[in-house]
Amino acid sequence: MITLTPDFSKLISFCDGSKFSSGEVFHFAGDAGPVVLRDFLRTLVTGKKVLHIGACDHISLIDSKIKTDSLIHNYLTSITSLCYGIDINEEAINLLKLYGIDNIFNLDIASGILPNTIKNGDCTLFGTGIRMVPWTSKPMNT
Repeated sequence: MITLTPDFSKLISFCDGSKFSSGEVFHFAGDAGPVVLRDFLRTLVTGKKVLHIGACDHISLIDSKIKTDSLIHNYLTSITSLCYGIDINEEAINLLKLYGIDNIFNLDIASGILPNTIKNGDCTLFGTGIRMVPWTSKPMNT
């Protein structure tokens, strides 16, 4: 089990959207020492059915992430038994389709409406897209 204890004071500006970096390094102290994102994800989702919220990444980074094999959604697709992505950026979804990535759907999870095919997964992964979800007192529909 990996236990993470981040320095939250450094994370706040990234979580609230006031700061952005595609290569920022966060140091987490825990049982396993420094954690590499791919290693951490592998321990959580290998062989599982995953719903990946905010799957597209920033559109300006997609080309370079495809070329360097660093798009997290592609990695998730390669290690899970089934992976669907959801994103609200239709332009980014269309760009990814040009690369043959066709398991990302244009949906707004704040609407509470999810197709049946993606409701029965083992886990849901929120990346940085979690800060884009408007908080509400009403939970999503089951």
